[in-house]
Amino acid sequence: MMGRIPRWPGAVVPVLVLLALAAPTAGGQETAVRIHGVVVEEMTGHAISGALVIIAETGDSAVADRDGRFAFTARRAGVFAVEARQLGFRPVRATFELDVGESAEITFTLAAEATALPEVVVEGTPPVHPSMVEFFRRKAEGHGHFITREDIERERPMLMSDLLDHVPGVRIECKLGRQCWIDMGRAQPSLVGRSVCHVQYFVDGVRYGSPAEEVDINSFRPEDIEGVEVYRGASGVPPRYTGRDARCGVVLIWLRIGRPRLRS
Repeated sequence: MMGRIPRWPGAVVPVLVLLALAAPTAGGQETAVRIHGVVVEEMTGHAISGALVIIAETGDSAVADRDGRFAFTARRAGVFAVEARQLGFRPVRATFELDVGESAEITFTLAAEATALPEVVVEGTPPVHPSMVEFFRRKAEGHGHFITREDIERERPMLMSDLLDHVPGVRIECKLGRQCWIDMGRAQPSLVGRSVCHVQYFVDGVRYGSPAEEVDINSFRPEDIEGVEVYRGASGVPPRYTGRDARCGVVLIWLRIGRPRLRS
């Protein structure tokens, strides 16, 4: 005889229970209470092997086989709360009553459950931009004066003239307040008292300004700079940046990625 089928709200019925009277045994004795069924996945309907099916009240349990099927005999008749569990799925419980001589066939439908993983902290050194690889190689060789991003963040200068003012052999000259330029003190002054040999500038490897003109160093902002190389004369200047005017000094400026070149 088929029995009652529990119902749950929603589109998915997580447990389907069929109750039936067991056939009497020889001598008029009824069979023991038996519970069997299958455990399947909600999304695919595939069997969930290894799922644990357990009766909370008695501790009777069974493990689903490769087809998701399980079977065991309960120790007594009465009200049963049967639960199916498997790692990675939300457990499902069915509650029903079995009289002596009845058996239950249960279909458990388990929904996958997202497993919260512990927070992972990844530590490492940020990758160096290709242009800065040569910067640090030259710094290690000891030619010139080098200012790194770490130096800038430590000193926190307001202007580039503040940053370069402490470089040995560099003299900062200013006019109109913040408009400043560098004099390495290597060239002879002209008739008007100003050097006719100007410091040469390269920004990210490209010549900046005219060789015959002074460059306002405060047109650059310290917060935009990744590194600075200062060479007082032609000696030690990387070959690609040498030239007739390198004797008056060369300044290589390396910008941080995505930063504008000029002060607005």
